[in-house]
Amino acid sequence: MLLQRLLKFGLTGGLATVTHVLLVWIGVEYLGWSATLATLPAFLIALLLSYALNHRWTFQAQGRHDHYFPRFAAIAIGGLILNGLIMYSLTERLHLPYPWALLVIVLVIPLFSFILNHYWTFNPQSQ
Repeated sequence: MLLQRLLKFGLTGGLATVTHVLLVWIGVEYLGWSATLATLPAFLIALLLSYALNHRWTFQAQGRHDHYFPRFAAIAIGGLILNGLIMYSLTERLHLPYPWALLVIVLVIPLFSFILNHYWTFNPQSQ
């Protein structure tokens, strides 16, 4: 069951990540935003997509959005803060190109999210 969830989480996260990366790219390349600014709306849209898919498909949770979503959102806010810190540190302080910062984000945030969502957000024993 854990392996199946991990696979589903990975697929869901992959879709959310592609959404995030695409939206950051559009923000930077077409709208002229800084990578730090572009990552905020990209993250929020990816968050909504991720919650819907993880609630329904990955963890097959039944209802209880009043229970699940605040936890999911808390983890996402932690992820958003980490996301922003990574993007800012790597692009504004270390002057790395934003795709390198996105690569780090793609490697760190999903692992952080899966562990917390599996063991806390959607864990039936944590209700």
